[in-house]
Amino acid sequence: MSSSVVRSFLSNAYATSVWNRTHEKCAPVIAAGATSSNDLEDAVRQADVIVVNVLDFSTSDALFRRSSVVSRLPGKIVVQRNIKEHTNV
Repeated sequence: MSSSVVRSFLSNAYATSVWNRTHEKCAPVIAAGATSSNDLEDAVRQADVIVVNVLDFSTSDALFRRSSVVSRLPGKIVVQRNIKEHTNV
């Protein structure tokens, strides 16, 4: 999810865990109070609500169709945000 969404969650006292394929990109929001997940499976396991913010649906689908992730999704709320689609508006 974007850093502005993370900061909004944190400023409203929601426990927020983050994961990024490029871990260094998480550093600013971790410094602001978010916790870091080791991998996507860990992030999904910890969350009740999952906010996905990637380039497009294909990227999200590739990440979330892995059996190790799918098995952790029942009962979760997934919010999909796509960067690519938003830039064309």
